Amino acid sequence: MKEFVSKITSAPYPSEQVFAKLSNLENLQPALARLDQLPPDLQSKLQDVRLTSDSVTAVTNMGEFCIRLAEKEPCKTLKFSPDNLPINANLWVQLLEKTPGTTHMRLTVKLDIPLMLRPLLGNKLDQLKPALDKAADLLANIAY
Repeated sequence: MKEFVSKITSAPYPSEQVFAKLSNLENLQPALARLDQLPPDLQSKLQDVRLTSDSVTAVTNMGEFCIRLAEKEPCKTLKFSPDNLPINANLWVQLLEKTPGTTHMRLTVKLDIPLMLRPLLGNKLDQLKPALDKAADLLANIAY
């Protein structure tokens, strides 16, 4: 199992507010306008991104990818799991309000990649950490 952890970011909002917004993924619609801030090679791979209250679906050059909100612990953790992937994977968004009105966030991805798929992925997993850091920055800059 491989684990990738983002840098810790912070948002100047209470954890209740941050959790309320992130636990309904439709609230992230304004963040989709910021997809142009992603690296150009990643932008070209995303043709369509759709949000529901508990899922994000993206059409990529490799097919459709969907991630669903699987578990939530109020004001602390949101756990996401992908649909229809040949690997076991999870994404956690961890929230911590160390000082009143400021929420620290960290993203963690855990992947259990079958031995047969590892050669196909090669060094592409090396791009996951910088992508997580960018996603953490994006979440920190949302108006909650």
